[in-house]
Amino acid sequence: MKSVILLIYTVLFSIGLQGQSTTRVIKGLVTDQAGESLANKIVEARFYDCNDDTNQQILVQSSSNAEGYYELSLDVCDNEEIVVIAYCGDVFQSVDVLAFASDSKVVNFNFDCNYDYNCDASFSFTYGEPDLKMDAIPFYFKAINPNEQNYFYEWFFLGALEENALSIDTPMVYYPTFGQYTVCMQSYVKGDPFNIVCEFCQTINADLAFQSYSTSNTELLSLEENIKLFPNPSSDEIQLNFDLLKNENLRIEISNHLGQVLQLQDLSFSKGKNQLILDLSDFASGMYVVSVKSSKANFSRKVMKH
Repeated sequence: MKSVILLIYTVLFSIGLQGQSTTRVIKGLVTDQAGESLANKIVEARFYDCNDDTNQQILVQSSSNAEGYYELSLDVCDNEEIVVIAYCGDVFQSVDVLAFASDSKVVNFNFDCNYDYNCDASFSFTYGEPDLKMDAIPFYFKAINPNEQNYFYEWFFLGALEENALSIDTPMVYYPTFGQYTVCMQSYVKGDPFNIVCEFCQTINADLAFQSYSTSNTELLSLEENIKLFPNPSSDEIQLNFDLLKNENLRIEISNHLGQVLQLQDLSFSKGKNQLILDLSDFASGMYVVSVKSSKANFSRKVMKH
């Protein structure tokens, strides 16, 4: 299976705080489980300009050379936290956090793609009533562990204003009422806190959440409790069964491990029981993410295509 390595650097910035960006370099070596170098692997950096309050991500790309080395050049401010995410294959991802000191211009960061294809942990989220004093909106996350593995989780909330992660299964986080943010969840096996089994990341859109929120007392639809997805793994088709509290317009997406949307449908469903068949026959074997999005909630689940 062809491994693609995705490296994401996301800079956490403070609202209203401006800084002086400097051209910095992040470089290193990409290796496999045996320590052999991996050539022609995509390496990508995404980060926020600390001098731009519109919260638009900047994208920088490169790839490892014949000896497995990569190099990225990006403009970031001193002491900005950068979350590093490497996708080592279709499932496993590797995460770390780094920052450039004022006298630092180069950071060496190596990737060891020691992955496990058996992890399917992910998470879903909903959001609540905006806090206008904070100019923020709360997001409620829930870890999904369909095979009931003995996992515990560590979360990365990029760009969050305030977080309450006392519950590692269901944290609540406040984000600004604008912009898009990357959220990542690492899965570990209980009793072995030093070895990451896998990681799952999603991008949340605070703009859409803030615009679509209604202050009525209508109960939020909890998609993760109402949607059943099977069979998983599958060879040709995935069936979705779900109950809706009211008539809903839903967006159905199928994405690859790089987050690229391969199939998108905007469909209308009636209140009550519904069924939808997703055709995977034209997809290559591998891991994909099925997402179902309503006006107030989001459901995502990894599926394996044989």
